[in-house]
Amino acid sequence: NELFIEDFSAPQIQKGVWFIIHASAINSKSVDERIALVRMIRILERIYVCIACSIHLIEFNENKPPENFVDTAENMFYYTWILHNHATENANKKRSPNEQKQPMGFDDAKNQQIESFCKKEQ
Repeated sequence: NELFIEDFSAPQIQKGVWFIIHASAINSKSVDERIALVRMIRILERIYVCIACSIHLIEFNENKPPENFVDTAENMFYYTWILHNHATENANKKRSPNEQKQPMGFDDAKNQQIESFCKKEQ
């Protein structure tokens, strides 16, 4: 059985992509891992299922290159956080408090650390 992208809805794909991007950023252990994430983000510019989203991603990355955030996991996560909020605004969606602060799946201590970091960077 082959699995095709048409088997999934765009919202299902988008949630999965955001989770992978956020989790990869905050859990990265080295600059090399963060550079690999940047490469994946750059590939998404070309292949993302939503053409308008791809265009917004390219425009966002021209103004805030993800390569500038690879020095620490926190900075890489901060980039993904501002990118996600930008994408949400472009889609005219309401942001939930969770989407503004951190992705799902982290424990409370990690969430507080991320929230504190993102507030400090604003």
